[in-house]
Amino acid sequence: QTLIEACGSQTLLDLYLGVYDKFLRYQMVAVVYRGGVAVREHRDLLERALSRDAEAACRILDAHVNGCVAHTLQS
Repeated sequence: QTLIEACGSQTLLDLYLGVYDKFLRYQMVAVVYRGGVAVREHRDLLERALSRDAEAACRILDAHVNGCVAHTLQS
């Protein structure tokens, strides 16, 4: 949320908060936990965001979301 707030767009922040709320509700129902893999992906994503490496951050985010979907479908 802090990264999105930094861009100064209230519209983007409102959109994020709405999507994040839905994500949390879904995650509570699905009970998806991928352990250390997800922790590493979150850490790597944060590092890329802080270093402003958008290309690498997008690759990590894509892998993270697709990994979560694959894990959920296998569960």
